[in-house]
Amino acid sequence: MKIEIRQPLKTTVDHVIISCSPSEHVAWIDHTMGNTMEQWVRFEELPDGGTHVHTWAEFTGLTTVLDGRPMKGLIAEFIRNWYEKFRQACDELSMKSGDRMAG
Repeated sequence: MKIEIRQPLKTTVDHVIISCSPSEHVAWIDHTMGNTMEQWVRFEELPDGGTHVHTWAEFTGLTTVLDGRPMKGLIAEFIRNWYEKFRQACDELSMKSGDRMAG
């Protein structure tokens, strides 16, 4: 899988899935700009019917600063923003699905 990032610097991130157990977890290794990141995402079903999504990542590479900012901070910000948008999209889908089931 490839993801194109447009800000703060246009680049492509190549992903290789290393582990996948549907409804439990997915893990991948990213490569971009001489850097490598291993990321894991775990899904935990909640008693109320929701899902807790937990993620963590390990980062190594040559690029330590990008656009005057520490690379680790940029990665953390990207992950935080991406998963917040993911949460919002999932919540919207869940509400729409609930509306259809109630109607």
